Amino acid sequence: MVEGGNNYLTNNTMKTFEDYNNEMFNKMLATDFELNGEKQAMINML
Repeated sequence: MVEGGNNYLTNNTMKTFEDYNNEMFNKMLATDFELNGEKQAMINML
């Protein structure tokens, strides 16, 4: 019973951690995309 509880807890923690990593990765991609857009806009102005 306790073992099952531990597995459940571990699985939930790992899932949450995965979700967090995905979120951070998506934010990083979005930020890179925005920065590239700004760089491109500056290049276009020159």
